[in-house]
Amino acid sequence: IGIGYMNQDYYPTANSTSLNELNANGFALDGFLQKKFGVAVTAVEGGVAYINNSHYYTDKSGKNKKGSTTYWYGQLQVLYDQVVVFGKPAVYFKYESLTAEAANDISMNRVALGLNYYIKGNAARLSTGIDYVSYDNIGTSLEDSLTDFFLQAQVMF
Repeated sequence: IGIGYMNQDYYPTANSTSLNELNANGFALDGFLQKKFGVAVTAVEGGVAYINNSHYYTDKSGKNKKGSTTYWYGQLQVLYDQVVVFGKPAVYFKYESLTAEAANDISMNRVALGLNYYIKGNAARLSTGIDYVSYDNIGTSLEDSLTDFFLQAQVMF
């Protein structure tokens, strides 16, 4: 279990004369649990973060207001704890959500599904999967969703 707190004063832009300094403060909380069931090792992880006064936005009447941001995620991985060829395979699922306060709240949601293949723990790992990300209220000229397919090799020395 992890707990965090932050407090930071900053200006939203380097040249800003019309916007006052923001005093952002927030917290984070996350947890991780791993349990072995026979040849399967299940890992569950989740967390939430909230930052008050994280940004300015212009409300529907044209006034600048301070907004907050909320982020949370959850993921599940099931590892087959037997060597298959060179390593141990695992399947995972992850969900993330972010909401930023605005005249029309901005949001992002991400769903990921993939496979990890641990050759030497995280020191040598292959990953493949699909990410689907959807956005709401980010503007009319921008994409409202995207899908990524990926193949990744990780090696640490």
